[in-house]
Amino acid sequence: MGPAAARRNIFGLQYHGLHLRSPSRLSHEIPKDTLIDDAIIPLRAVLGGYRIIVEPEAVAFDYPNIQGGEFRRKVRTLGGLWQVHIRLPGLLGRANRMRFHFLSHKSCRLVLPWAILLIWAATAALRPSPFRQFLLADELLLPALAAIDYIVPKHCRLKRISSPARSFFAMNAASLLSLCVFIVPASVLWPPTQVRTKEERL
Repeated sequence: MGPAAARRNIFGLQYHGLHLRSPSRLSHEIPKDTLIDDAIIPLRAVLGGYRIIVEPEAVAFDYPNIQGGEFRRKVRTLGGLWQVHIRLPGLLGRANRMRFHFLSHKSCRLVLPWAILLIWAATAALRPSPFRQFLLADELLLPALAAIDYIVPKHCRLKRISSPARSFFAMNAASLLSLCVFIVPASVLWPPTQVRTKEERL
């Protein structure tokens, strides 16, 4: 498939914040407290009957994240997803021809941690039995792997399991904390980018 064909067949729900090209008629002002403009703007276009086309040959450069900033970025982007659901309710309706993609890829990211907590609570509420003990042990195995990932050496084979477990729980913890978007100013969740110097990156 050549580049032209790829551009016609690859599309999505979001664009990278570094680059965007769209008709001026699609340029509408967004609220100043918007946390993920790279989702709000294209999703408005989707609701208007347009598609988001990926340009495979596009090149963009971004600054590396500051140390410890990745988790905060997750909280900010997931908090922005709550804004998307509230400000663009049409995405949940039949007018959105990509509704299934939006619900499965975006909405479920916000629902998943609550589903996990519900499963844990339901298991804990079961009557004492060997089956309940088995379920509890099984459900606590993944959090235990995530917890020990901090001390597992990089070259240890266990790292192949503990690292994904830690990433999974970090994402879901960020999703839980993203609810703070309703009680704290957007500037707290999205501070100015801090660029590391060349010496700091070495």
